[in-house]
Amino acid sequence: MNDPQAVDALLAQLPELSTTEEIADLMRVKTGTILKWSKDFGLKSISVGARIRRFRK
Repeated sequence: MNDPQAVDALLAQLPELSTTEEIADLMRVKTGTILKWSKDFGLKSISVGARIRRFRK
């Protein structure tokens, strides 16, 4: 399931979840930094497919 719109529809009931881009904007860093923090430091996320992640605010 790599359709971002379908994932957003599935997660619509959980408004506390944000995309990588939204978290990067919130923290004023690049999206690559968020992904690096996720990989290197265990920033928790929910993965839906290989390229779709959602983070708790």
